[in-house]
Amino acid sequence: MRIAVIIPVLNGAVTIAGALHSVRDQEFDEPYEVIVVDDGSTDTTPQILREFVATQRTPIKVVTQVNRGLAAARNAGAATAAPDTEYLAFLDADDAWPPDKLARSIASLDQSPDAVLLYTDILAVDDQGAPASRSLMPPCETHAPSMDDLLGKWWPIIPSTVVVRRAAFERCGRFCEDFRGAEGHEDVDFWLRLRELGEFIYLDEPLVKYRVSPIGDQMLKYQTNFVLFTRRVTERYGRRGRPLLHAMRHGYASALSYRGLIALRDGDRARARSAFLRALAYHPWHLRTTLRFARTFLPRSLARALTANSRRRIHKPA
Repeated sequence: MRIAVIIPVLNGAVTIAGALHSVRDQEFDEPYEVIVVDDGSTDTTPQILREFVATQRTPIKVVTQVNRGLAAARNAGAATAAPDTEYLAFLDADDAWPPDKLARSIASLDQSPDAVLLYTDILAVDDQGAPASRSLMPPCETHAPSMDDLLGKWWPIIPSTVVVRRAAFERCGRFCEDFRGAEGHEDVDFWLRLRELGEFIYLDEPLVKYRVSPIGDQMLKYQTNFVLFTRRVTERYGRRGRPLLHAMRHGYASALSYRGLIALRDGDRARARSAFLRALAYHPWHLRTTLRFARTFLPRSLARALTANSRRRIHKPA
């Protein structure tokens, strides 16, 4: 089979069936391999996978391992793929594909033999599967990135949209398994190394239903691996990687400041103080954040008066 679909899952009992159904329902003429890597689930995910394998006509391989993180799970899926596999398609267990995802992706890659990776736009959905926004792609980023683009800012390449040539996957060294858990940056690290090998393709169509979290939670869950990511970018790209790291620090500072504003609004000054301090660790001496931190020490009546304008803007990070 030319294509292997790799689905890492950890405690995904609520969503894994939906992801698998979306892969099974692909309108694609070629046979393809489906590999699910259970990364140490402790909920009913293993039972759901057994039932799915027993009742579905589409062959599914299930790889079970102790919890090692997203990077290791994706690598384990790739290692299990058939020797003649040409393309690896990734899908996270809480996302889903529309029926034409594989057909559109593979056709574009077949027409561009020099491209090493393809990704697409997304349809953002909430926990109930209802559309949360039309797109998360800023208009200025609706194109395949150059290497300078990737080193200049965080680029919105979502793993569930990606299909990669297996040969390039192996040549760039796979996902770095030093990134543990689901705290992110293993994907951005991988895109950078893969972009050194060739061009990317971007399809400006929402070919993944991507489950989103509130903006603060979505950003902050990636903090854990940031030190490792910073070290790897600095060692590999030196000064050239500084704009990317600066942009990501600014993003963390904004998300933490946003969380602090919410805590202030709710009257939890200790939580607000902690959030603003953490924001200042990423963006030291930022005037607005410093003033917000100082506000947590003021009498409540005065703090409420000073935050009146902030409350009206609290729907997005400041």
